Amino acid sequence: MDGSYYVVETAYESKDKFIVACGGWSKRRTLFGSDEGPNRDSSLLDPARNAAKIRAFFVHPDWVRRGLARRILRACEEAARGYSKEETLETPLGKGLALNVARMSKRVG
Repeated sequence: MDGSYYVVETAYESKDKFIVACGGWSKRRTLFGSDEGPNRDSSLLDPARNAAKIRAFFVHPDWVRRGLARRILRACEEAARGYSKEETLETPLGKGLALNVARMSKRVG
């Protein structure tokens, strides 16, 4: 466990407590999938060359539009404090679409 994935649970005191939202960020090469998948690479990214990645946000349909994903994103951003943007890159998505991403590095001191 990297401690980079967060959950929001109901506040009920009973045994019926359940997760209503989750999401996180990754410092690993493979973002998701089985631990034993054929293309799984759980090695750490190199912060000098690879940016951490926001991953897998989900909100239960009965709990949408309450700011839960925003709170999880804020927790991810706070955990990544101390990082600065090195450059912006355009990542092709296919079909003429592209995604702008930022390469980040951790500030020391």
